[in-house]
Amino acid sequence: MKKLTYLCLLAVTVSMMAACGASYKEKQAERDSLNTEKMRKEKKALKIAVLPTMDCLPVWVAVDAGYFKDIPDSFLVKPLKSQIDIEHALLDKSVDVGASDTMRIDFVNSKEPLLAAMGNTELYWLLITNKGTRVSDPKNLGDKLVAMTRYSATDWLTDQVLAAHPSSATTFKIQVNDVEIRLQMLQNNAMDAMWLPEPQATMALMGGHKSIADSRKMKTYLSTFAMRTADKEDARRNRQVGVFVKGYNRACDSLNKHGLKAYAPLLKEHLGVDEKTLPRLPKFKFGKISN
Repeated sequence: MKKLTYLCLLAVTVSMMAACGASYKEKQAERDSLNTEKMRKEKKALKIAVLPTMDCLPVWVAVDAGYFKDIPDSFLVKPLKSQIDIEHALLDKSVDVGASDTMRIDFVNSKEPLLAAMGNTELYWLLITNKGTRVSDPKNLGDKLVAMTRYSATDWLTDQVLAAHPSSATTFKIQVNDVEIRLQMLQNNAMDAMWLPEPQATMALMGGHKSIADSRKMKTYLSTFAMRTADKEDARRNRQVGVFVKGYNRACDSLNKHGLKAYAPLLKEHLGVDEKTLPRLPKFKFGKISN
């Protein structure tokens, strides 16, 4: 009797183990299938790379307002840290459009036309000096450290300023690609001067640092969005980009009409603008893009 009971229990246990094994394999297969489907959808979606800078605010406004809902095969917004990160993501096809500047695009295209500019967003940069250096004139930048990004708008702007205000001492251009890290270095007295866009420029000025040059006074607007040149020959991708451009420009119209304060929650969430900074932000004209 005991032997029979033991055999019955053993059979039940083996049966349960087999069932559990089958259940685990089924669940794993289901997870693999879901992951494959997710990857398939993401590959087809339009992937938009953004930075925590003012030229990317229209993207978040468009997302919030539903202006991108008609993008074929949907879309994904991917926040990155620098223009170079976006450039690499464009070239390895992990994103399809992203914030950039014409100098970076020219540099990438110097051997082969890989990227195409998409108009002008009218983002500008201020050259801001650390209050501890007491530099109030560009001619005093000799022997100072200036943060910028190589082969970019900020590199070119630095050269223009130094050429117009020569110094007997060398100015050292230091590559710091992430604008938020750049700002932190200013706040921590780790850098003498740097180019900052909005809203980081206003944050620096609120800390008592001083602006000694403004890219707008050079009558040159270098900010843009970029896409892969090859995608211009892809009909499906072109349709996606066309809806993106239309939604971005519609968001620009809303921002230009209603002003930044109307979008305070988005500024706080995506650009790090707090309640003290918001009223200090200058009026910003959002430029439309094209494809």
